[in-house]
Amino acid sequence: MAYTYYTTYKNNLAKAPKTDYMEEFQAVTDDQFYNSSDWYTIQEETSFGSGVYQNLDVRINGVINPTTGVNQGDDWKKLIFKNIDRTIRVGAMFVFDGNYWVTVSTSALSDFPTTCTVRRANNTLRWIDLDDGAKYDFPCVLDYIIQENRDYATAGSKFVNPSGLLQVITQLNATTNKIKPSIRFLFGNQDNWTAYEVFGGGVNNFNNPTATIGSTGILKLSMGVSHVNTDIDDLVNGYALAGKLVYLVELDKSAISGEVSDTFDLSATVTLNGDTVTRSVDWESDDEDVATVSSSGLVTFIATGSATITASLAGDSSIYDTCSVTVNTTPISEYVVVFTPETNYILEGNTQQYAVTLEKNGVTQADVFTFAIVAGTVPTDHYTFTSIDGNNFSVENIEKYVGEDLVVRATSGIYTKDISIFLKGAW
Repeated sequence: MAYTYYTTYKNNLAKAPKTDYMEEFQAVTDDQFYNSSDWYTIQEETSFGSGVYQNLDVRINGVINPTTGVNQGDDWKKLIFKNIDRTIRVGAMFVFDGNYWVTVSTSALSDFPTTCTVRRANNTLRWIDLDDGAKYDFPCVLDYIIQENRDYATAGSKFVNPSGLLQVITQLNATTNKIKPSIRFLFGNQDNWTAYEVFGGGVNNFNNPTATIGSTGILKLSMGVSHVNTDIDDLVNGYALAGKLVYLVELDKSAISGEVSDTFDLSATVTLNGDTVTRSVDWESDDEDVATVSSSGLVTFIATGSATITASLAGDSSIYDTCSVTVNTTPISEYVVVFTPETNYILEGNTQQYAVTLEKNGVTQADVFTFAIVAGTVPTDHYTFTSIDGNNFSVENIEKYVGEDLVVRATSGIYTKDISIFLKGAW
């Protein structure tokens, strides 16, 4: 009996009806997507909390409340993706129309093409980590309705007042996961701040669901009205408790200078409320073509010019100290053969020892020499010459000679010097 085998990619024998339908639907979507009047190019965050965005083509529709049939307004939008089986997670963030938008619901399992509902981030969470002094800020959604504190004895007031509860929605990521229990936030502006305090355990509160599997998603924070503390709150930038943590960064040098290829070690001291503490510091050079700096503060001079090295508290670049850098033009090296003593005569019957060195820009080098008498100067029976080592020789004046000087030639590589010595009489 003969058997014939068929592969599914040739005959689609195993293709499910749903797969076939989705492929046809995707083909129609690809053909019609850019013919619609509501498609736009927006920005999509590449990963949760990265702050890096890339272009994405979507269709944007308004949102209708399914219960009341009322248009939710411009702070709610429905995004329709070109790829019908695209994965989109609650908490995903987008940028368009000059605003950040947070995904509050998706239809990935119920509809296709895939859609999601996003809400405009109408405010910003700003806080200081009390453990390391780092400042954080992240877009958030503040609910329009401020719920009053309910008095069950009187059934509550019919008037909505600001001394109540507020719900905040933001993305749950590595940054917002740092929000501590009972932390205060300032909302508003420099002229009018309102303070709210997180109820309970911050991100650990049972009332703050992540709405997704894993450590990223959406974060809901329930807050109660608090007070603005004018003594310790930063009323310019909107950070509560800023005055409670006074950090300073101080460098051990305010200015350094040198030549190309020179290196310097800079050290940064961090103090908290006057006490030295161990905190991370970020290093930066404003001109790496002139000087670079490593993560440990090692500065390397690259080219002539000026630069500024900055050491700032990790997480808060507003706390910093600087060191100015000047890289000078490398001077032309000057080499000189030096002999000592400089006395150019020896009395008859005496012996004089000479030291010969090579100096570079006034600094003695390790070079050694060979020494030789220049022929044709003084007869050999008038002196005794002794080469001691590579930097020393001696001459004994046996008998004066007035005709010419004795010339000793010192040679080290390309450097040569003739040393003239007059053999004088005994007085």
